[in-house]
Amino acid sequence: MTADVYAAPGRPDLAAREDVLAAVVRDAVARSAERLVFERDESVLVHDERVIKRERARLGAADTLRYDALPAVAEPLLWIPDAIAWAWCRSPDWRRRVQPLVSTVVSV
Repeated sequence: MTADVYAAPGRPDLAAREDVLAAVVRDAVARSAERLVFERDESVLVHDERVIKRERARLGAADTLRYDALPAVAEPLLWIPDAIAWAWCRSPDWRRRVQPLVSTVVSV
């Protein structure tokens, strides 16, 4: 199991989130993914769905890439990227510990 880390340093949270989501959708389409699952956050759900729908349409994947916003308790596999993201941002020591699980770091 490996993970890709997406980073958007130096930007306000919502703008960074939009750029990261757009990059995730782009990469999912490039990998011929059929489903994108992300953790549901009610405070940004409308924003996230708008970005994902826009990018799916722009990339011609509105019918081929579906997405689901699920609470973490509904999909235990969401815990893995959460743990990696936490460690990646926590400290250089924690980043070193999860580095073997990270295949790519994408700066957006």
